[in-house]
Amino acid sequence: MRDMRSIRAATALALLLCVTARAQTTHVVQVLDNRFDPQHVTIEAGDTVRWENPAGGARHNVRADDMSFQSGGTETEFIFEHTFTEAGVNPYHCVPHRSIGMTGTVTVEGTAPPPSVPINPGHNGNWWSGPSRDGEGAQVEVAQAGGGNFVFVITIYSYAPQGGQIFLIGVGTPDGASVAIDLFITSGGEWGAGFDPAQTPQTQWGTGIVTSGGCDQLSISLTPNSEFQAQGYTAFTLNLQRLTTSSIPCPYEG
Repeated sequence: MRDMRSIRAATALALLLCVTARAQTTHVVQVLDNRFDPQHVTIEAGDTVRWENPAGGARHNVRADDMSFQSGGTETEFIFEHTFTEAGVNPYHCVPHRSIGMTGTVTVEGTAPPPSVPINPGHNGNWWSGPSRDGEGAQVEVAQAGGGNFVFVITIYSYAPQGGQIFLIGVGTPDGASVAIDLFITSGGEWGAGFDPAQTPQTQWGTGIVTSGGCDQLSISLTPNSEFQAQGYTAFTLNLQRLTTSSIPCPYEG
């Protein structure tokens, strides 16, 4: 455990030393009784907005007018994040309270730098979500699939809304710097000699879009389907940093 923490700390420090672009910022919007505070925020492309509905509040949610992002069903307590990468004005609202003026806007200025590296076998390895979400991460493998194409395989490890480890497994075909994947969640199973693969179903959890921000950064936009939204899962973006170095060069030259 101590060695793993040392690796994580060294990786995080190396990433900080290599960053030359403007640091991404998280902007907080409070979800209050029938209003967002602040109602209008202006951010830079690549920044994240985090909506916080405190415990004991009314039932609210967050939904873009064009449905490009949403926090799921109405809840009395939630935190929802979304990262904005394209310039423009993004109006949004609370579904049950839109008619009484519970609306807001996110104005995005500038243009996020385009991903410089397509998803490639150089992304293979272990990834984590940084000190603020230590304990979450992913394992990635990108392999040749014939005809010059790649197949992208990812296993995301995180936690259920009620606690307990979960694994989300996805497969897709990279399209440049991004890949759309269907995500499946595992369940059941038994330790040791009692293991039976027939008792470990993989149920579709939702979808994800993985985007390369270079050789050392990946982001995953996660959207649960209605079945898992009802269980408390919400849509959010998981930003990952490289934890281990692949023996395959990145960018890949094969």
